[in-house]
Amino acid sequence: MNCMNGDVRGGWPSASSMENLSLCPGSFLAQKDIAEEQMSFDAIMGTRIHAYLEGKHEIILDVAEQDIANELEYERDTLLSELFPKPKKVITVMKEHRLWLSPPSQALPINYSGMADQITIQGATALIVDYKTGRGDVTPSRRNLQLLALAVLLKENFPKVSKVHAAILQTRQSVEVATFNAKQLRDGKELIMNILELALTPSARRFAGEKQCKWCKFKT
Repeated sequence: MNCMNGDVRGGWPSASSMENLSLCPGSFLAQKDIAEEQMSFDAIMGTRIHAYLEGKHEIILDVAEQDIANELEYERDTLLSELFPKPKKVITVMKEHRLWLSPPSQALPINYSGMADQITIQGATALIVDYKTGRGDVTPSRRNLQLLALAVLLKENFPKVSKVHAAILQTRQSVEVATFNAKQLRDGKELIMNILELALTPSARRFAGEKQCKWCKFKT
């Protein structure tokens, strides 16, 4: 697949779609050529808060947005202090940085990318943080395929990392941290590749369901 105009994912699946692909393998190809729908008010709010948390403080949030941003920042900083209490090595921080399984310029049968809200690496340990600004149900971190897909990408791009912590931060929700060791990351990669292989098959079947159909562009 070649990079399509305006598509930062290059026409490939992304980590954020992994759970939907596991539930409905045919959803990726079904939606591929459908234009993005107009953003909802909640989506616009989420985009603004994510940009602020990325460090774009020139964005002026309203009171409700600022409250959400402050809570997510507090949860992130608390988690960082718990996992990296006395940093002895240089910490690498990446915000909204897209990682690829393989360079997108390579003509490979399977590829995908993912963009974590924040990645922190110290030595052989890393933390992935994903912000959720809405109040809807989110699959817990330990069963969240988006986080697993991001952890696999991190390992592929930073081979010296042997332990990856990953957490979803959502307002008014307790923080659950998923921790993947080297073996779990290898097994996770195999699972993700199996999901992608099926999703990229032209004959992949479609399965309707409340979760996978909620934001599907093919639904209409």
